Amino acid sequence: MDSDTWKKLIEKYDEVDYFSEDLVAVGKDGKWGFIDKNGKEIISPKYNNVCDFSEGLARVDKDGKWGFIDKNGTEVIPFQYDFAYDFSEGLSAVEKDGEWGCVGWRFDQNPPYIGEIVECIYSHSSDFMKFIMYDLSKISEEMILDDNFCAMQQSLMYSEARKELGKAKGQSEIDKICDEHAQKAKDFMATRNAVLAKQKTVQEVAEKQNELRKQALDKMNTILSKTFSNQKESEQND
Repeated sequence: MDSDTWKKLIEKYDEVDYFSEDLVAVGKDGKWGFIDKNGKEIISPKYNNVCDFSEGLARVDKDGKWGFIDKNGTEVIPFQYDFAYDFSEGLSAVEKDGEWGCVGWRFDQNPPYIGEIVECIYSHSSDFMKFIMYDLSKISEEMILDDNFCAMQQSLMYSEARKELGKAKGQSEIDKICDEHAQKAKDFMATRNAVLAKQKTVQEVAEKQNELRKQALDKMNTILSKTFSNQKESEQND
């Protein structure tokens, strides 16, 4: 951007920020938008606050609520959060009504979905992000059976693999990275399936026990009914 263009921008806008992913945040009359490196207005100043673009998305404040827009100004994640962090590795922590969750990509859907993948039900102090890890021994059975958590785990696996592949040198290293992450995904699903099988077994045992109890109660009721009937018949004969 040459000095003449920069001078015109200073005259047109109240505030001009720095470049982030080829766009510059600009402010006018208390509202913010974005321009490109040529000074062309891409997103008109209409937001209360904007942050730098990260991974193609910018978190912005509209009427006191945070959401995300892409570089065309399309609002890709609704403005419903009290706070949000920048995207990193395909994910962003978000706050709603004092509880925390996560928005991000779901690549297990076609086309890929972007939006809330972990409901805002976690307190900030509990640091729900500590569950985002490959150490399956530290993940509770409740978490591993949660569909939202599994979706987040898949997004993280993809993001980590993508980051490593970007640094790979040669086909052999690419194959190694793919194999390692494929094994991690298999281990995760194997653990989840084992928990599901365990729960199914526990449920089947419980159902069998309930059936046996029912049979025992039915038998007892039959005996009591027969005894009462015989006793009544005996009294009538007397």
